[in-house]
Amino acid sequence: MANSPLTDKERVFWSRFSKHLIQKGIKPESVRWYRIRAEQFIRAFPRRRLASLTPDDISGYLLKVGESPNLKPWQYAQVIDAIQILYKLAHTEWSETFDWDYWRAHGEIRQGEQGPDRALAGIAGWPIERAPGNRACPARQGC
Repeated sequence: MANSPLTDKERVFWSRFSKHLIQKGIKPESVRWYRIRAEQFIRAFPRRRLASLTPDDISGYLLKVGESPNLKPWQYAQVIDAIQILYKLAHTEWSETFDWDYWRAHGEIRQGEQGPDRALAGIAGWPIERAPGNRACPARQGC
């Protein structure tokens, strides 16, 4: 990360992360922003490894980040993409079934001070604790 020198393993990981983004069609000048988003996510869980985080942790983070009134919908989508790529590269079992599209779709409806938690409850009629990706609602079952 920014304050400490990277290990060789970390350098290789971030290189793979960048290459993956470019292969997905992300402009090279935007790659640094995806890395910033990914590093912010990692820093939100100090002393925890990516592999130890659960779908509930991801959902909670996305809800919290979505509360920011300064975050535009396209930036929120960037956060989701960055986290999804982190987990794709980490080969975490649950990340393949996590409903990333659910979070992208509901991030698009954010307007003004309405974060995704309020939007989800209002549009889908779901209490937020039952949102897909949370344990209370198994992914893709549309609780």
